[in-house]
Amino acid sequence: MNARFYMYTNVYYHRTTRGIDLHLKEIFRDTMRIAFPFDLRKELHPYLHLTEWTLLEEVGRWHDAEDADRRALGAEWRHILDRKLKWRM
Repeated sequence: MNARFYMYTNVYYHRTTRGIDLHLKEIFRDTMRIAFPFDLRKELHPYLHLTEWTLLEEVGRWHDAEDADRRALGAEWRHILDRKLKWRM
């Protein structure tokens, strides 16, 4: 029980983890809208191949995109990946 409590207080609810969660909450819906511009209920196949790695590779290229929305999201993702978080605890 102590080990589980330790994991929650020092890993899951760590201030950096919480900051990342809050930052992701702001951009994830728009990220999914751009990454999957179709109805996932009808076209599930591309979503089945989504992994953490493929998502990070995709959003990592967005900071150079011509589309302004994609470029703005790419900048936000770059902040998250560089740990320059909007939210500080």
